[in-house]
Amino acid sequence: QIILCGEIRLSYERMLAYNHSLTVTGSYNYPNPILIVDALLRPKSSFLSQYSIRGGRIAVGYRFYPLKGFRAPEGLFIGPYVSYNIVKVKERNGNGDYLTINNFNANAIVGYQFQMGDHWYVEVFSGLGYKNSFMINYDAANNKSSRSPYYLIKPLRHFNLCGQLNIGYAFWYMKNALNVILPI
Repeated sequence: QIILCGEIRLSYERMLAYNHSLTVTGSYNYPNPILIVDALLRPKSSFLSQYSIRGGRIAVGYRFYPLKGFRAPEGLFIGPYVSYNIVKVKERNGNGDYLTINNFNANAIVGYQFQMGDHWYVEVFSGLGYKNSFMINYDAANNKSSRSPYYLIKPLRHFNLCGQLNIGYAFWYMKNALNVILPI
């Protein structure tokens, strides 16, 4: 997650076999709620009155559901999860300079997904892994860019701790068949 942003996420989970699935996710980054409240309270002097924030994330994951007695996509799951997030911060009335914040993550996750009602699913997962976060500053006047690392604590700059809570709707569901799930 990039500190300046909130995310609206749309995911697709496709069952590959009885206890295996593939997830593909796309996200839209928007200014986080603290920046939005600040813009409402101080419309002329807030960060958002001076800068625009836009970005997105793509992610891919594989899930293995190891427990017997559960039929995927329900129960405990483990697997790899990889994502790339980029956000562009640009001065609204500037000369064309901008900053991009880039965040690549590769994680091993463990989570749990369960069905509520006929089509609703809830999942929660957490994991550990590797991250590479950096900023690119673009100077429009000189048509040059420079790259710099982006981290809060230098010894932990490549350590990633991830977690998500998703609620989704299964658009197609047939007993004893492959399932299509859209967690959001």
